[in-house]
Amino acid sequence: MFYFKVILVTVVLSVILALDIYRIKKGNKVCIYIDLDGVLFSPVINPFVVRTEPWNVDFYMLSLVRKLRETTRYKICFLCSAFDEHSVREIRDVLRKTGVGDISKIFVPYGYNKADFINNEAAILIDDSTYELFHWQKRPGLVGIKYYNGFNGTHGNWARLNGLSISRDMSIDDAFNFIVNRAGELQNMVNSYTM
Repeated sequence: MFYFKVILVTVVLSVILALDIYRIKKGNKVCIYIDLDGVLFSPVINPFVVRTEPWNVDFYMLSLVRKLRETTRYKICFLCSAFDEHSVREIRDVLRKTGVGDISKIFVPYGYNKADFINNEAAILIDDSTYELFHWQKRPGLVGIKYYNGFNGTHGNWARLNGLSISRDMSIDDAFNFIVNRAGELQNMVNSYTM
């Protein structure tokens, strides 16, 4: 019964997306938002990260972000939660030190839905949190891609929902192509459903 409900919810959300996407202006670029904590910044010290005080930077995601930045077809932006102005300054400093400080940033107070802080009506969020992605996808035109960082995803909730995902088990090129292809599909929907 649970799986039937999940499939039904997925179908209903897809229909709502198709019906509601007409609001998006033709020619607007799809934006790819990238979370920081748990995605670009690893939650713990592990072999895949380098310590950049006070954050651990995930080399895999850093390489992927740099590759995504090179594409001009889509806008790239960091979208992350922050505790206060001090943590925002720290995050900006680490991004600058890692060579991706030029990418736009949106900081959201902890506890708030990230979708409420964006102006795009067609966008992708790459995040490590099923909770964040679930709430993101409630709004038509927003697509979530879960990043399996080696520590999350142990309960399988996102997989049970047949959610889109990437992981460091994929090559950088495969992950890049997966994200860009999903953005392209979303852009095609935007262009075909707009007037």
